[in-house]
Amino acid sequence: MPRRSPHDLHRDRCSRNRNSGDRASCRGEIPRNRIMGVRTRATLANDTAWRVGHRAATLPMALTGGAAIVGGTVSAVLGYVNEPFIVVILAFILLSGAAWSSAAARRATQG
Repeated sequence: MPRRSPHDLHRDRCSRNRNSGDRASCRGEIPRNRIMGVRTRATLANDTAWRVGHRAATLPMALTGGAAIVGGTVSAVLGYVNEPFIVVILAFILLSGAAWSSAAARRATQG
């Protein structure tokens, strides 16, 4: 069986979703809003800026989210789940991902 690309796996997952909000997310059609997403003045300015900003923010958020998942898994396997230092490091990774994503979205909408 040939190896499937992440795009194919995402498309298959999206085709099985019945929830209309999930389907909109799979199509990249979450409308501009003030509840979820990268909400900066630049991305909230118009629908095009919303889409461009979120496309730019995808890679930083995926990388830091993945790093946090790997870090959490490794700390759990090694038995360091309740260590405050580990929690602080993982929180820092997630917050830096949010800041990096926001900066990437801002740069993409300005240029």
